[in-house]
Order: sequence, then C-alpha cells, then structure tokens
Amino acid sequence: MRVSIRNGGEEPLDVAGALVASTLDEPAAESFYTTVIASRTDDAESGACASTLHLDLGAPGTPTHRLVVQTAAVNFHRELSVAGSNDQTNWTPLAGGVAIYAFETPKFTGHNLEIPYPESAFRYLRVIIENRDDPPLPVAGVSAVGLARKLIFEAEPGAEYSLYYGNAEARRAAYDFERVLSYLDTDDLPAANLGPQAANPHFVLPEPLAPPEPPASERYPWIITVAVIAAAIAVGGLLFGFIKQAKKSLPPPA
Repeated sequence: MRVSIRNGGEEPLDVAGALVASTLDEPAAESFYTTVIASRTDDAESGACASTLHLDLGAPGTPTHRLVVQTAAVNFHRELSVAGSNDQTNWTPLAGGVAIYAFETPKFTGHNLEIPYPESAFRYLRVIIENRDDPPLPVAGVSAVGLARKLIFEAEPGAEYSLYYGNAEARRAAYDFERVLSYLDTDDLPAANLGPQAANPHFVLPEPLAPPEPPASERYPWIITVAVIAAAIAVGGLLFGFIKQAKKSLPPPA
C-alpha cells in the first residue's frame, strides 16, 4: 500500500509507522421456530395449480424474517408469495415472486428452499405456491427463522425475578443499564430458567371510558315541542296586544 501525504509547502511529517485495520462481519444469531401447517389446499384455476398453506406459530409477537421449506422433491422450480395475519381475515403481503428450487442433474446440483421477507411478528403466515401445470409440491414442513433475542438484566445470586408481559399499552422502559451494556461482555452470561406461567393477580383491566352524555334535546325530545308551543303562545300574545293597542289609537268612525 502506498500513502501520499501532501505537505502543502510545510516541512514533511515525521511518520514513525502506520496501522492497518479491517472490519469483521459476523452473521447474527438466529432462532428457528417450528410452524404448524394448519391447513393446505390445492386449487386448479385455468389449468394452473396453486397450493395454499396456512402456518401457525402459536402466538403473535414472534419476530421472523425467513421461511425454510422442507421437501424431498428434486428438479423443481416454484414461485411463492407470503402474507401475514393475526386474525386469518386481514392479510398483509410480505413477499411475492420469490422462487425456491432444487436440482440434481449431471450439469448442476443445488437448491434454495428459503423465502426471505421483512421482519414481522404475525402469528399466521399464508404461503401460496404456484405449481402451474406441475403436480402440487410435497411439503413435509416449514420452519420460521428470526433473529435471536436476549433479555439481559442485573441479577443477584439466589434471587428470583418475575417477568411481566402482555400489556400492549406499556411504555418502553429506560434504565442506565442500557448505556452500560455496550461495555460488557455478554457472550458467556449465565442463563436463567423460566418457571411456570401464571396470571398476574394484581393486574386489573382499566374501566372503559363512559360514552359522552347526549344533549338534552336527545334525552328529552319533548322539550323542543314544548319550547316551540310556548314561543308560539308568547308571540301570539304579543301580536294580540299590539293589535288591541292599535285599535284603541284609531279615530272613531265619522
């Protein structure tokens, strides 16, 4: 490597040496989740066949960004699309036009059975396989893949801690430990074991807000009728008084 230093008319720098650095990229740790194929349908439209698989991860909130298809088939190429949902009614598209394949031929042997998509936390995933004029692709199973997460906290030896979760309205916690964490070695931390799951006896659902009270005109619709009648009587009385007073001020007939 050659380094040129422009002195700009100044005395040359006294260079005693140099250091060369490089960046090492390591793949992120991932977790594999086994999904349940809740249902599968193979439909043929206009001579082309499409298979629809509904996958269930068991609960919403599991972050995933890739599916891995298990199949014993070879020498195939299929395009797929993926959508996510939490109620199996409203589906959000996650990926489309993704191809999986597996070839074993004298000229080429290789496979790609992974379907990437942006990270999501849906419970249900719908995979549509475009078989076209080929027989439906046999699928033995599908695994979901997500980045491995760690919950790191300061713990006293021998102490027990409770993990509360499930409150969708909880705010994000902010601790000094978050700033200290970047200066700690977290590779070989002791792992805690989760105990049995139990309902929080101190959690009380907030009372729903009472709907606003409707105006009096809606609660007592007869008020408007009474007010109109009263106003008509008052106006009629005033007119009668004016007419009577006008008759008194007229001169007597000749």
